[in-house]
Amino acid sequence: MHEAYELYYLLEGALVYFIRDRAYSVAAGDLVLIGKNEIHRTVYNGREHERLLINFKGELFAPSENTPGPETLWAPFHHPTPIVSLELADRIVAEELFRRMVKETQEQEPEYELYLKHLLAELLLLATRWQAKAAATSLPTPSAPLSPMPMPKQMPSALSMIVARIDAEYDTPLSLAGLAAEFQLSPQHLGRLFKQATDCTLIEYLNRTRIEAARKLLRETELKVIEIAMRSGFDSIVHFGRVFKKRTGTTPLQYRKQAAASDSISLTM
Repeated sequence: MHEAYELYYLLEGALVYFIRDRAYSVAAGDLVLIGKNEIHRTVYNGREHERLLINFKGELFAPSENTPGPETLWAPFHHPTPIVSLELADRIVAEELFRRMVKETQEQEPEYELYLKHLLAELLLLATRWQAKAAATSLPTPSAPLSPMPMPKQMPSALSMIVARIDAEYDTPLSLAGLAAEFQLSPQHLGRLFKQATDCTLIEYLNRTRIEAARKLLRETELKVIEIAMRSGFDSIVHFGRVFKKRTGTTPLQYRKQAAASDSISLTM
Protein backbone atom coordinates (compact mmCIF):
# COMPACT_ATOMS: atom_id res chain seq x y z
CA MET A 1 0.00 0.00 0.00
CA HIS A 2 1.63 3.25 -1.13
CA GLU A 3 0.79 6.72 -2.39
CA ALA A 4 2.06 6.14 -5.91
CA TYR A 5 -0.07 4.84 -8.75
CA GLU A 6 1.20 1.52 -10.06
CA LEU A 7 1.26 -0.27 -13.40
CA TYR A 8 2.38 -3.90 -13.31
CA TYR A 9 2.91 -5.75 -16.59
CA LEU A 10 3.66 -9.47 -16.62
CA LEU A 11 6.02 -10.36 -19.46
CA GLU A 12 6.33 -14.08 -18.66
CA GLY A 13 4.94 -16.52 -16.10
CA ALA A 14 1.75 -16.55 -14.05
CA LEU A 15 0.72 -15.52 -10.53
CA VAL A 16 -2.17 -14.44 -8.31
CA TYR A 17 -2.56 -10.72 -7.64
CA PHE A 18 -4.43 -9.73 -4.47
CA ILE A 19 -5.98 -6.25 -4.83
CA ARG A 20 -7.90 -4.68 -1.96
CA ASP A 21 -10.38 -7.46 -1.13
CA ARG A 22 -10.20 -9.74 -4.18
CA ALA A 23 -7.69 -11.99 -5.91
CA TYR A 24 -7.08 -12.22 -9.66
CA SER A 25 -5.16 -14.73 -11.77
CA VAL A 26 -2.59 -12.90 -13.89
CA ALA A 27 -0.87 -14.35 -16.97
CA ALA A 28 1.76 -13.12 -19.42
CA GLY A 29 0.38 -10.15 -21.35
CA ASP A 30 -1.79 -8.90 -18.49
CA LEU A 31 -1.61 -5.28 -17.36
CA VAL A 32 -2.47 -4.57 -13.71
CA LEU A 33 -3.50 -1.04 -12.65
CA ILE A 34 -3.33 -0.15 -8.94
CA GLY A 35 -4.62 3.16 -7.60
CA LYS A 36 -2.78 5.00 -4.85
CA ASN A 37 -3.21 3.68 -1.32
CA GLU A 38 -4.88 0.49 -2.54
CA ILE A 39 -3.79 -2.55 -0.58
CA HIS A 40 -2.26 -5.13 -2.92
CA ARG A 41 -0.01 -8.16 -2.85
CA THR A 42 1.39 -10.65 -5.37
CA VAL A 43 1.28 -14.39 -4.62
CA TYR A 44 3.74 -16.39 -6.70
CA ASN A 45 3.39 -20.06 -7.50
CA GLY A 46 7.12 -20.83 -7.32
CA ARG A 47 7.66 -20.66 -11.07
CA GLU A 48 9.94 -18.12 -12.72
CA HIS A 49 8.34 -14.94 -13.99
CA GLU A 50 9.39 -11.63 -15.52
CA ARG A 51 7.56 -8.38 -14.90
CA LEU A 52 7.87 -4.66 -15.37
CA LEU A 53 6.70 -2.26 -12.69
CA ILE A 54 6.00 1.48 -12.97
CA ASN A 55 5.19 3.76 -10.02
CA PHE A 56 4.35 7.45 -10.37
CA LYS A 57 2.85 10.20 -8.25
CA GLY A 58 -0.45 11.87 -9.04
CA GLU A 59 1.20 15.30 -9.21
CA LEU A 60 3.02 14.18 -12.35
CA PHE A 61 -0.04 14.88 -14.49
CA ALA A 62 -1.44 18.06 -13.01
CA PRO A 63 -3.67 19.77 -15.61
CA SER A 64 -1.87 22.23 -17.88
CA GLU A 65 -2.28 23.83 -21.27
CA ASN A 66 -0.59 20.94 -23.08
CA THR A 67 -1.44 17.98 -20.83
CA PRO A 68 -4.77 16.14 -20.48
CA GLY A 69 -6.40 16.50 -17.10
CA PRO A 70 -6.49 13.76 -14.44
CA GLU A 71 -10.03 12.76 -15.42
CA THR A 72 -8.54 11.40 -18.67
CA LEU A 73 -5.33 9.82 -17.44
CA TRP A 74 -6.76 8.48 -14.18
CA ALA A 75 -9.65 6.68 -15.90
CA PRO A 76 -7.86 3.28 -16.08
CA PHE A 77 -7.51 3.25 -12.28
CA HIS A 78 -11.26 3.69 -11.74
CA HIS A 79 -12.32 0.80 -13.96
CA PRO A 80 -14.24 -1.97 -12.11
CA THR A 81 -11.66 -4.57 -13.21
CA PRO A 82 -8.03 -3.67 -12.44
CA ILE A 83 -6.62 -6.27 -14.87
CA VAL A 84 -6.51 -6.00 -18.66
CA SER A 85 -5.60 -9.10 -20.70
CA LEU A 86 -4.00 -7.69 -23.86
CA GLU A 87 -4.44 -9.22 -27.27
CA LEU A 88 -1.29 -9.94 -29.27
CA ALA A 89 -1.42 -6.71 -31.29
CA ASP A 90 -1.91 -4.66 -28.12
CA ARG A 91 0.88 -6.55 -26.37
CA ILE A 92 3.26 -5.54 -29.13
CA VAL A 93 2.29 -1.88 -28.71
CA ALA A 94 2.53 -2.02 -24.90
CA GLU A 95 5.87 -3.80 -24.87
CA GLU A 96 7.33 -1.30 -27.35
CA LEU A 97 6.30 1.54 -25.03
CA PHE A 98 7.85 -0.29 -22.09
CA ARG A 99 11.01 -0.94 -24.11
CA ARG A 100 11.35 2.79 -24.82
CA MET A 101 10.78 3.62 -21.15
CA VAL A 102 13.45 1.15 -20.04
CA LYS A 103 15.87 2.56 -22.63
CA GLU A 104 15.25 6.15 -21.49
CA THR A 105 15.65 5.16 -17.84
CA GLN A 106 18.94 3.39 -18.52
CA GLU A 107 20.53 5.91 -20.90
CA GLN A 108 19.16 9.14 -19.37
CA GLU A 109 19.64 11.29 -22.43
CA PRO A 110 18.84 15.05 -22.14
CA GLU A 111 15.17 15.62 -21.21
CA TYR A 112 14.65 11.89 -20.65
CA GLU A 113 12.24 12.56 -17.78
CA LEU A 114 9.99 14.61 -20.07
CA TYR A 115 10.00 11.79 -22.63
CA LEU A 116 9.21 9.24 -19.91
CA LYS A 117 6.22 11.36 -18.92
CA HIS A 118 5.06 11.44 -22.54
CA LEU A 119 5.39 7.65 -22.90
CA LEU A 120 3.53 7.06 -19.63
CA ALA A 121 0.67 9.35 -20.72
CA GLU A 122 0.41 7.41 -23.99
CA LEU A 123 0.33 4.12 -22.08
CA LEU A 124 -2.46 5.33 -19.78
CA LEU A 125 -4.57 6.59 -22.67
CA LEU A 126 -4.14 3.26 -24.47
CA ALA A 127 -5.07 1.41 -21.27
CA THR A 128 -8.45 3.15 -21.34
CA ARG A 129 -9.00 1.87 -24.90
CA TRP A 130 -7.88 -1.64 -23.98
CA GLN A 131 -10.27 -1.71 -21.02
CA ALA A 132 -13.16 -0.64 -23.26
CA LYS A 133 -12.24 -3.31 -25.80
CA ALA A 134 -12.07 -5.99 -23.10
CA ALA A 135 -15.44 -4.93 -21.69
CA ALA A 136 -17.03 -5.23 -25.13
CA THR A 137 -16.26 -8.95 -25.43
CA SER A 138 -18.11 -11.65 -23.52
CA LEU A 139 -15.22 -14.11 -23.71
CA PRO A 140 -13.87 -15.22 -20.31
CA THR A 141 -10.35 -14.08 -19.50
CA PRO A 142 -7.68 -15.48 -17.19
CA SER A 143 -8.04 -12.28 -15.19
CA ALA A 144 -11.53 -13.16 -13.96
CA PRO A 145 -11.83 -12.56 -10.19
CA LEU A 146 -11.29 -15.58 -7.99
CA SER A 147 -13.80 -15.55 -5.16
CA PRO A 148 -14.07 -16.61 -2.43
CA MET A 149 -10.35 -16.54 -1.75
CA PRO A 150 -8.97 -19.54 0.12
CA MET A 151 -6.77 -19.17 3.16
CA PRO A 152 -4.04 -18.94 4.19
CA LYS A 153 -2.59 -16.87 1.35
CA GLN A 154 -5.68 -14.91 0.36
CA MET A 155 -8.46 -13.10 2.15
CA PRO A 156 -11.68 -14.90 3.16
CA SER A 157 -15.09 -13.30 2.60
CA ALA A 158 -15.39 -11.98 6.18
CA LEU A 159 -12.17 -10.03 5.79
CA SER A 160 -13.32 -8.72 2.41
CA MET A 161 -16.42 -7.29 4.10
CA ILE A 162 -14.33 -5.82 6.92
CA VAL A 163 -12.00 -4.09 4.44
CA ALA A 164 -15.03 -2.70 2.60
CA ARG A 165 -16.48 -1.53 5.93
CA ILE A 166 -13.28 0.30 6.86
CA ASP A 167 -13.05 1.93 3.42
CA ALA A 168 -16.65 3.18 3.64
CA GLU A 169 -16.86 4.07 7.35
CA TYR A 170 -13.32 5.01 8.42
CA ASP A 171 -14.73 8.27 9.84
CA THR A 172 -16.84 6.40 12.41
CA PRO A 173 -15.67 4.72 15.65
CA LEU A 174 -14.11 1.40 14.57
CA SER A 175 -11.95 -1.00 16.56
CA LEU A 176 -10.54 -4.49 16.29
CA ALA A 177 -12.75 -5.69 19.18
CA GLY A 178 -15.88 -4.09 17.73
CA LEU A 179 -15.39 -5.49 14.24
CA ALA A 180 -14.52 -8.92 15.63
CA ALA A 181 -17.74 -9.00 17.66
CA GLU A 182 -19.80 -7.85 14.70
CA PHE A 183 -18.44 -10.61 12.47
CA GLN A 184 -18.52 -13.22 15.27
CA LEU A 185 -14.75 -13.66 15.50
CA SER A 186 -12.40 -13.34 18.43
CA PRO A 187 -10.16 -10.24 18.29
CA GLN A 188 -7.07 -12.47 18.33
CA HIS A 189 -8.34 -14.61 15.46
CA LEU A 190 -9.39 -11.60 13.36
CA GLY A 191 -6.07 -9.88 13.99
CA ARG A 192 -4.15 -12.98 12.95
CA LEU A 193 -6.23 -13.51 9.79
CA PHE A 194 -5.94 -9.85 8.76
CA LYS A 195 -2.18 -9.82 9.24
CA GLN A 196 -1.77 -13.10 7.38
CA ALA A 197 -3.81 -11.92 4.40
CA THR A 198 -2.56 -8.33 4.08
CA ASP A 199 0.87 -8.16 5.76
CA CYS A 200 -0.39 -5.34 7.99
CA THR A 201 -2.51 -5.23 11.13
CA LEU A 202 -6.14 -4.15 11.04
CA ILE A 203 -5.33 -1.02 13.06
CA GLU A 204 -2.48 -0.16 10.68
CA TYR A 205 -4.85 -0.46 7.73
CA LEU A 206 -7.50 1.64 9.50
CA ASN A 207 -4.95 4.34 10.35
CA ARG A 208 -3.57 4.36 6.80
CA THR A 209 -7.08 4.84 5.42
CA ARG A 210 -7.82 7.66 7.87
CA ILE A 211 -4.50 9.41 7.26
CA GLU A 212 -5.02 9.31 3.50
CA ALA A 213 -8.44 10.94 3.98
CA ALA A 214 -6.83 13.58 6.21
CA ARG A 215 -4.06 14.27 3.69
CA LYS A 216 -6.67 14.84 0.98
CA LEU A 217 -8.53 17.32 3.21
CA LEU A 218 -5.27 19.09 4.10
CA ARG A 219 -4.41 19.45 0.41
CA GLU A 220 -7.82 20.38 -0.93
CA THR A 221 -9.56 22.35 1.85
CA GLU A 222 -8.85 25.10 4.36
CA LEU A 223 -10.52 23.28 7.25
CA LYS A 224 -8.88 23.56 10.64
CA VAL A 225 -6.70 20.63 11.67
CA ILE A 226 -9.00 19.69 14.54
CA GLU A 227 -11.98 19.43 12.18
CA ILE A 228 -9.95 17.35 9.73
CA ALA A 229 -9.00 15.03 12.58
CA MET A 230 -12.66 14.51 13.48
CA ARG A 231 -13.74 14.04 9.85
CA SER A 232 -11.01 11.44 9.38
CA GLY A 233 -12.21 9.32 12.30
CA PHE A 234 -9.79 10.32 15.06
CA ASP A 235 -11.21 10.95 18.52
CA SER A 236 -8.58 13.52 19.55
CA ILE A 237 -6.23 15.94 17.85
CA VAL A 238 -3.33 14.59 19.93
CA HIS A 239 -3.89 11.05 18.66
CA PHE A 240 -4.33 12.37 15.13
CA GLY A 241 -1.08 14.32 15.26
CA ARG A 242 0.85 11.37 16.65
CA VAL A 243 -0.42 8.92 14.01
CA PHE A 244 0.00 11.48 11.21
CA LYS A 245 3.62 12.17 12.19
CA LYS A 246 4.36 8.44 12.40
CA ARG A 247 2.82 7.74 8.97
CA THR A 248 4.15 10.76 7.06
CA GLY A 249 7.19 11.99 9.00
CA THR A 250 5.70 15.46 9.33
CA THR A 251 2.95 17.29 11.22
CA PRO A 252 -0.42 18.05 9.58
CA LEU A 253 0.39 21.77 9.31
CA GLN A 254 3.82 21.07 7.84
CA TYR A 255 2.25 18.67 5.37
CA ARG A 256 -0.24 21.34 4.29
CA LYS A 257 2.63 23.73 3.58
CA GLN A 258 4.56 21.09 1.64
CA ALA A 259 1.56 19.66 -0.23
CA ALA A 260 3.04 20.40 -3.64
CA ALA A 261 5.23 17.30 -3.71
CA SER A 262 7.87 16.79 -6.38
CA ASP A 263 7.04 14.70 -9.47
CA SER A 264 8.57 11.27 -9.82
CA ILE A 265 8.42 8.13 -11.94
CA SER A 266 10.15 4.91 -10.97
CA LEU A 267 10.43 1.91 -13.26
CA THR A 268 11.57 -1.55 -12.15
CA MET A 269 12.39 -4.67 -14.12
